[in-house]
Parts: sequence; C-alpha cells; structure tokens
Amino acid sequence: MRRAQRVLGSVQEYLAGVDDDALGGRLGPLQEALIAVAAELPDEAVRELVGVSWRCDLDERAAQDVLVRWVRRPSAETFAATWGPVSGLLTQSTALCGWLTRTMVDEQAAEFRALAREHLTRLLDEQFEKYEFSTASPVWKVLYALGPADRAHWFCLVGDRAADRGDETAAAHRYELADRYGGKGIPERRERLLDLSAHRQLREGTTSAARLGGAGTPTAYRRMLLAAGAVLRGDAAEALPDDPDRDGGGRLRTPTLLIRALDLVQQGRSDDARRHLELVLDAPPASAVEQDLVTNAALVLGALDDDDQRITTAVRTLRARHGDAWQARSLVAPARVVAAVARVDAALLPELGTSAPGGALDAVRRAAAGAALAGAAQAVLLGRPGEQQRLSDEARRLLTGDGAAEAELRAANRIAELAATLSGDDTPQRPVDRLAYAALRQDGALLPVTPEALRLWRELDAESAGDHRSLHHLAIAEHALAHRLDLDGDDTAPEQWRRALRCWARLGADPAFWSDLRSHLAAVVPDATVDDIATAVGHAQAQLSAHLLEPHIARVLQLRRSDPERARAHVQILHTAPFGADVIEAARRRLTREAISSVRGLLREDHLDRALEEARSWAAVDAGNVPLAELLLDVGIERVEKVGRDEFKWAADARPLLEQLADVVEPIRAALNLTGRELITRRRAHVADGDHAAFSAKLARFEFWLGKSQLYTTYDRRRTDPFHSMSGYRTAGWHLDVAIVLGLPSRAPFSAARELLVLAGKLARGSSVGFN
Repeated sequence: MRRAQRVLGSVQEYLAGVDDDALGGRLGPLQEALIAVAAELPDEAVRELVGVSWRCDLDERAAQDVLVRWVRRPSAETFAATWGPVSGLLTQSTALCGWLTRTMVDEQAAEFRALAREHLTRLLDEQFEKYEFSTASPVWKVLYALGPADRAHWFCLVGDRAADRGDETAAAHRYELADRYGGKGIPERRERLLDLSAHRQLREGTTSAARLGGAGTPTAYRRMLLAAGAVLRGDAAEALPDDPDRDGGGRLRTPTLLIRALDLVQQGRSDDARRHLELVLDAPPASAVEQDLVTNAALVLGALDDDDQRITTAVRTLRARHGDAWQARSLVAPARVVAAVARVDAALLPELGTSAPGGALDAVRRAAAGAALAGAAQAVLLGRPGEQQRLSDEARRLLTGDGAAEAELRAANRIAELAATLSGDDTPQRPVDRLAYAALRQDGALLPVTPEALRLWRELDAESAGDHRSLHHLAIAEHALAHRLDLDGDDTAPEQWRRALRCWARLGADPAFWSDLRSHLAAVVPDATVDDIATAVGHAQAQLSAHLLEPHIARVLQLRRSDPERARAHVQILHTAPFGADVIEAARRRLTREAISSVRGLLREDHLDRALEEARSWAAVDAGNVPLAELLLDVGIERVEKVGRDEFKWAADARPLLEQLADVVEPIRAALNLTGRELITRRRAHVADGDHAAFSAKLARFEFWLGKSQLYTTYDRRRTDPFHSMSGYRTAGWHLDVAIVLGLPSRAPFSAARELLVLAGKLARGSSVGFN
C-alpha cells in the first residue's frame, strides 16, 4: 500500500510538471505505473488515468488493465467520485464502454454491479432531464447491461422514487414516458400516484373533494381519504369504501371504521360511533400505523363515555411510542387528555411532559388548570357549590407537583374557602330573603330558580328593600330562567336575558358586593396581603361581564344555521348588553373571528359557493360584521382587477361573481347606511368610524367593477339581440354613480368612472354610441 501511494505521488508530481507533447512520449512507463498503483489503489489510479486521457491518447489495453482492477475492487465510499470521470472516458471510447459492460458481468464484479445499480439509478433520478432522451450515454449502456435492457423499466423505477418522495409532477412525467416505451403496470402506478398525492394533500390540510379525488374513479384508499377530508370539513363521510375487509385487501378496515366513527360523532350519533370504535378495538393491529389508530379509537371512546381511565391508558400507549410528540398523534384535544390523566393518575403527568415548567405540554396543563379555576370562581358567584368543588379539585390535581404553580394553587384554596364561607352564610337576614331562599328547595333539592322565589326577590328589588346579597340571588335566578326559556325556544327568552344582564350589571357596579367579597377573602385567608386580595377581587370584577356574555356567543354559533332568527336575537343581546364598550367589542370580535375563519378556510380550498353561503348565514345574524364584508370585497376585487385585452370576455366572467358578492354584502352595508339609494340621495358617504371608512373605500372599487361589468355585458348581449333589455345600462350607471359618491382613487382604471357613467346614460337613452 505504501509503495502504491509513493508511486501515485510520483505520477501526480510528474503530470503536474510535464506538457502534453512530452507526455505522449512518456506514456508507456506512465501507464505501467498506473497499472501498478491500481493493484492497491484502484479508484485513485482510475481517476489519474482519466486525467491523462484528456491530454493524450491512451493505449486501450492499458486502460482496461487499470479499469478491471476497479471493477473487481470498487470502494463504496468513493464510487460516485470515480464514476464521474470514468463516464467521461467511456463517452470518448465506445469500444472501452463495450468492454466495461462485458467485464462487469463476470462473477468477480458482483459488488461493482450492486454499487453501479444503486448509483446510476440515483443519478438517473436526480438528473432525469439530462438522460431521459439520451441514447449514447454510458449511464444507459451500463444500466442495460445490469438488466433489464428496457428503458420503460428504468423510467418506472425512477418514477416510483419520485412518487415516494412526493415529487408527483416528476413521477407523472416518468410514467408517461414509460407508457410510450411500452411499460407494464402504468395504470396501477398512476393510481398509486394519485393515492400518494391525496394522502400528502390531506396531511397538509387540503380537504377539497375535487383535489383529493383526482382523475377518474377513486380507488378504495382514495375514497377513504375523501371521507376523512369530509369529516375534517364537517360534512358527511359519504365516500367510504363499502367493504373495507375486501377493498384494499383488508388494510383499510381499521382506518375506515375509525373515520366512520368520527363521522357519527360529528352527526351526534354517539351510540353508533361507539359500535364502530369497539370494532376497531376488537381486531389486533397489523402494523405500527394501525396501533396508533387503535389507540386513538380508545381515546375517542374514552372521551365519548367520559371514561378517564380509558383515556389515561390510551395516552400512556401513545407516550410510550412517540414520546413528547404524543399530542400531535392524538385525536382528542391534549387539554382534555391532561385533565383526564389528572383525575385518574396525576403521577403520569410528568411523563407526559406537563409538569416541568416550559415542558412540551406545560402550557396546556396550566391553561386547563386556569380554565378550571375560572369556572370555579364563576360557580361561586353563581351559587353552584357542587360545580365549584369539582372544578377546584380538578385544578389542584393538574397543578400538584409543580413548584411554579404555587400562585394557582393558592387561588384554588382561596376559592374553596370563600365558597365554604358563603355557603355557611347563605341564609339571609331579611324575612323575604329567607322565604325566597326556602322556596328554592323542592323535593329536597336546591334549585337555581323557582317561580315563587323569583317573585319574592323581584318584589323585594322593586321596593328597593334588598341589599347586594338579595340582588345576587335575583341575578342568579333571572339568569337561570333565561337559560331555561332559551333552551325551550320560548319567544320571551331575549327579554329575559336582558333582564338578567341588567341585574348582573347593577350587581357588578355595586361597591358593597365587591367590598363584601374582599371581607370574606380576608377572613378566610388571613395570611393574604391586602394587595393579594385586591388583585383577586379585581380580576373577578374584570372578568364577570365577559363570562356573562359567553353563553350568547355559544348560542350564536349553535343556532346560526338551524335558527338564524334566534341567533340574531343573541347578537342583539350582545350589542345592547349593559356593560362597557370594550367588553361588548371583545365579544363581537369573537364572532367576527369565527366568521372570518370559517369563510377564509373555504376560500382557501376554492369552495367559493360554499364560502358565499357561509358568509350569507353570518351576515343574516350579524349585519354589523364589517370585517367579513371586507373579506368578501377583497375576494371580488382580487379576482376581477386583472382585465385582459378582451374586456367583454372579462365582464362576462366577472359579473356573476360580483353580483353574488353584492347580494351577500348588502345586509352589512345596509347596517352602515351605505346602500346605493341612501348614497345617491345624500350624494356623500357619512362614515366616521375608521374601520367603516376602510370598508367604504373598498366598496367604492367594488361598485366600480360591478358597474363596469354590467355595462359591458349589457352592450355585448344587445349586439347579438337588439331586443335584450336596456335596464342593465341603468343598473350599471347606478353602481358607477355610487362608486363615485363613495370616492374612487384617481388612478386608472378608476379615473374612467365618470366617462363610463356618461356612456351608460347615453346607452340607456337609446343612443347609438359604442365603445372605442
């Protein structure tokens, strides 16, 4: 080896100093030296040999003597580096290339063949455009020698590689070429490619049936993905394979059953969902992927049955398989899982990454504990001791063992102590209070409201004979009655809600109520400082209004589609609630975010019709949702502002969309007094609010495009049908006039608005003028 390295060094030193003419005269000894080096260092000798070949003509026999040693002793580490130069040498000499393809098939070249197959396949894959139509390349000659000598086979092979890494465009192109060369199994490969594409898109968040389905009739696997996408969209899973045991060779059974179960859960058919989940659990998993599906079936079943033990057992399995990444594999929200574990086996929490500050799920755990504490505090205010106790205990379990959670633990203790103090002082001093409180008890149970108790507290309040405690009882009773009437669909529910909120607003504004609360805290927590107590009470005071509005947000979301009139009533209750403007605005923003999120999600998946229907349902219940209207105007403007050379074709394409958007936006602009009739009558837009001004500016551009599209389409239709109605000209002029009143930008194309308005007027009067 050392002698070979010395000889190689001498060769390299000689080649560095000799010119090409002198090199030709010394070629014999140089080739002999390289043959000697190749016996020990074949890769190095081959690379030097190729370097010499570019400077002078080699003796073919000597080149074969060097190459044969490389073929019989290749290095896996340097094969790629050596093949590159050798490829150039083989390109120069077809005879040498033919010799190599014959030599490499002998029994001493097995390792070379394996390395060559792996490297050249990768080379063909990575540089496909270079080799796809090449015929003389050594790459193809060696691949043919490796077998099979069939270009379609190699196109399919590198097509499969592209498909497996997600390069669907490259894979489709390679399969197409393989098909031209008579390849076998191309339809099956194309189906598999569509399957892989659908799987990738679903993982990336695409749920569109058109995109997931692909061309032709979807395979059973793709029908399963279509069903999964439908469930994610909130639609019915109608595309599931009919027989998962048969379709897909049985491999689809477990995921199909799980998707069907999730679909049934979404439909509210919990009993049917349980049966499907039990079927998933009955069959042993056939793979690691199926193990995760079975574990998730147990998680979902546990959530359906409120079975904390089942949830805990399942998440322990997920944790063992995936570590702290278990939450990304869970179909049940991590907060729900963590709360269940805290109730059954709090010692497991550290293993889930939830106890150490900054751990993977520390924020989820603390958020769950905070939500439980907030609910417990509200339960105290609303007079629900059982609920308060349950939530306080849950918070303690979530926070146990974490030194950084001391503040939350102290809060849990204080809430429990305050609740105990208040419950011990529940019996009021005034006779009417005592009678009303006694009237809450029926058949041994303490009810939140009864007609007799409510009547007594209302009379006490009307006579101004009560205090803040009486008012507290009245607020709870009025609130409970509002809930009952609302759930019963009673027409008087909105007014009852307003009555309850007015009671709460008065109570929240009563300093005596909060002073009493501070006194109780000081009595039950003697070690707390004045600042601690002030902070706790201040937080409760600040959050009370928001908590009271939360049920109305929930009811809007529940009723928006099934009963828009009642949903609209809850929006009105929010808008007119007797609380601060900031609290009301925060609640309105919650609804706005929900609306924007649902509509934007559908637009992102190109479901324009569904997005417009979704927006229409929101506008019907919340006509003051200006950001939603802005989003729709943006959609319309973005899609129509690119006018091509043929403006008549542009107008025909743009008008239907613009008119649909105008119909959806109309209730919102009417709520802002920005309808066309009002604008043209006033001749100016009264917009004081900054957000409304931004909407007004977008509306001006939208009206311009709507008017222009109607003008052009009406003109185009009358060119072919002189009897076509001329009303489109008047409508176009109306929209252009509104756009001008709202205020258009001075730049083109908006600067042409007045010219188009004049043209619309002339055409409406029957003038023969036309477009330039």
